[in-house]
Amino acid sequence: MSRPRQVTRGWTEIHTGVALCFALAVTAGLLGGTESGLMRVAVPALALVCLAAALFFDAFVGVVLGLAAAAGAVLLKRSLGVWDREQFSLAVATAACLLVLGWAAGFVGTRIRRTLRTADASGADARPVFGAMGLLAEDRARPRLDDEILRARAHRRSLGLMIVHVQVIDPNLDEPARQAVHRAIARLVESLLRDVDVPFALSPDEFGAILPETDAAQGWSVVGPLVDAAARSTFTDRAAGGRRSVSDCAEISAGLAFLSGEDSETDGADAMIARARAARGAQVMV
Repeated sequence: MSRPRQVTRGWTEIHTGVALCFALAVTAGLLGGTESGLMRVAVPALALVCLAAALFFDAFVGVVLGLAAAAGAVLLKRSLGVWDREQFSLAVATAACLLVLGWAAGFVGTRIRRTLRTADASGADARPVFGAMGLLAEDRARPRLDDEILRARAHRRSLGLMIVHVQVIDPNLDEPARQAVHRAIARLVESLLRDVDVPFALSPDEFGAILPETDAAQGWSVVGPLVDAAARSTFTDRAAGGRRSVSDCAEISAGLAFLSGEDSETDGADAMIARARAARGAQVMV
């Protein structure tokens, strides 16, 4: 608890996506190796092009690119005269591999760009907090929120702020287990937000997110998936010798605040954070 800005190195969604992309690329290469003639080179080449292109887009576009690569492989087979019933199973496996490869590459590309945008926006010396790659520390989050408030007012756009508080209620949890609970929720906050949102941490047990161009209705659509995921999330309790449900050990509350016409023009990050904290009490998630 005393080291909220220490980075904990661990397996994240980006690592999972990269591992999946690597496995699918290798699989595409192996499938290409079973082909003959030009197809032996074409299948791995299509996989590499699909992978490289999808990294610049999101998962949906990645699926489209994967589908295009799969269609290209089938059309090339037909043009080369190697399309027959014996080749059908191989063609299906290749198409499925390219389709999933496009999706995985798009997912990884989106996560990497989001992390880089968060780091760039917060300055070269911004520090991520423990347990997550993209959560800004408090000393960077408050100035960023002030900037977003000024921008929203200048362009007459909506702006939302979410605050999530984690209260461990199991007195038997030791310090590593308590930190594991906090990390589990921190990673949920980071992973379930939209690309434009900016996640941050105010303390080891309090997280939040700046929600640009977000009104009250849109804000709850962002919080909703977080509510569902928090109720189902787990953490590793090494003292107990296994994984445990967060809902058995902690209460998690969320609050939302939004800019409105009634706000003072001098109100900044501190006032908005205070409103989100005040709204937090009634929204118990777990």
